[in-house]
Amino acid sequence: MIALTPTLRLSRAVLLALAMALIAGACAGDSSDADDAAAAAADSAATTVEEELAAPDTSLAEASDDVEPYDPTTASLEFEGCGDGFECAMFDVPLDYDEPTGETVQIHITRQEASGERIGTLFLNPGGPGFGAEDMVRGLGQFGPPPVVEAFDLIGIDPRGTGRSGPIDCNTDDAADELRKLSFDDADLDEYIEDFRDLAATCEERYDLGYLASLTTVNAARDMESVRLALGGEPLNFYGASYGTAIGSVFATMYPDSIRTMVLDAAVPTDPADGTFESRAAEVELALTRLDTSCDLWLDCPVADVGLLEAIDEIAETLETEGSIGNLDHARFNAAIGALVPAPDWLFDVAPALAEALDGSGSALAQIGVGQLTRIPDSEALATNSGSTQAIVCADGWNLENSTVDELAGQAERTAAAAPNAGGAWETPCDLWPVTGAGIPAVSYRGDAPILVIGNEGDAITPLRWSEDLAAELGPGATLLVSEATGHTIAFQRPGCVDDHVFALLLDEVLPEEGSRCGAPGLVGIGHTDGPVVVTRVTSGSPAEAAGVQIDDRIIEANGSPVEFWYDMPQGSLGDPLDLVVDRGGEIVELSMVRGPTFHEFWRLADDAAG
Repeated sequence: MIALTPTLRLSRAVLLALAMALIAGACAGDSSDADDAAAAAADSAATTVEEELAAPDTSLAEASDDVEPYDPTTASLEFEGCGDGFECAMFDVPLDYDEPTGETVQIHITRQEASGERIGTLFLNPGGPGFGAEDMVRGLGQFGPPPVVEAFDLIGIDPRGTGRSGPIDCNTDDAADELRKLSFDDADLDEYIEDFRDLAATCEERYDLGYLASLTTVNAARDMESVRLALGGEPLNFYGASYGTAIGSVFATMYPDSIRTMVLDAAVPTDPADGTFESRAAEVELALTRLDTSCDLWLDCPVADVGLLEAIDEIAETLETEGSIGNLDHARFNAAIGALVPAPDWLFDVAPALAEALDGSGSALAQIGVGQLTRIPDSEALATNSGSTQAIVCADGWNLENSTVDELAGQAERTAAAAPNAGGAWETPCDLWPVTGAGIPAVSYRGDAPILVIGNEGDAITPLRWSEDLAAELGPGATLLVSEATGHTIAFQRPGCVDDHVFALLLDEVLPEEGSRCGAPGLVGIGHTDGPVVVTRVTSGSPAEAAGVQIDDRIIEANGSPVEFWYDMPQGSLGDPLDLVVDRGGEIVELSMVRGPTFHEFWRLADDAAG
């Protein structure tokens, strides 16, 4: 992930959102004895990976002449109930796969078994790096689409150093919060570097260098293969989001015959040259200005009179001078605003909270921020600043040439120029970290199982070109699906075109045709009850308001089909027609409209007018 350090208007406000989504660069180690030893171990591991990728059919269980093979099928994997119908297990894997009979580490696995006619296993990874998969399994298992929950055992592995798999925790809550409030000038950069040195030193004190060196994407793929074999060896299905696409694409390169289907949503580049800071900063700037335009055109936007970005700027300045607004501090503010870039629909909650903060009450914004500050289990450290992200990034050793401490000031200046509303940013200075990897070999898929790569046109966190590049790098076995939606990732979030293609792949192993596209989701602008569909809100300026929909209307028919519950409502893309029949206090009323953009995409209306 690219750990951006936003400044100026947002005063690091988008750090959390960006830190959750992208792969940061790592760099060469210094000349200490410990670093020399770790570098030698990393070089050895990289050579092994190169060889393994060159002959991807090699199994973990195959013997060599001089090394006792590691056979996951003989390892103990016993699940126990861990609440709400889920099962959990701890599983031993080699610390170093080149020494399969040597030291082991434990990884945590969460599972929910298929509730209907079973097809197989669906392994899940939510991205990061630095995040475990347990929450994703629980979320999809409880609230996910029935076709997936019924057909697959959902499996989530917390990658080494995350979640409950030996989580890295080298920071205190106070130190993490301090990192979050920095804006960019020479003094702030010096403070950041000093904080990072402290983080690195604490990690070196608390963890064995061999363990830190093992926290690689390649080992995450090896661990997944070990779990697959321990579960019986049937080909797996995989869904990876954001950084999870790196784990998936490396796995596909290393173990092409171990896959039944794979979905890679919002790809990140395994080649750091594909993800330049400046070009990505421009995508973030575009996302922020579009949100500002949407707020201006959304008649119900609570800060439309001052403007979204101006409201953010005013609150940031107040926090700089006064330190807090009630219980709203820098960390909570930055986390709340940071959610807007990857998930622009947060505008509905953030905008009124901003208005309250301008009036002197920061409670609502603080509550939103607290919900974004994910913490690792049994720890007070913020996951994104606990050291887990930095440990994985530096163990991988990506972008070796550009992310030394000497490069930070130049990176911040260039990205601030490219994104004046987001501010300066820099990569993780891995030359200060106790271990540094040698990079990830290029991915290339040689298998026959179908792989679907999905990219959103309006994804500022992982731009569409990254998904285009990954599909090309994987080769003819991978197919790209372009979504015209905004936001970061798209699958399993709403019924419609994208999920239809995902279900076709997972259930029937059918890929979309080359060049397929899914339109931006088209909405009508109403809130509703969860049972019988009674209208509770009509958005100002929406198609529903223009068509005459009223609060308390009960929708009984949509496009000629009966509606008893909300999921009976047909889904559609921007511009699709929708004909409703509603019961209005005993009067049957017919209403027609054309789906329009949701409130956070009202910028589309301005673009249409300009066009």
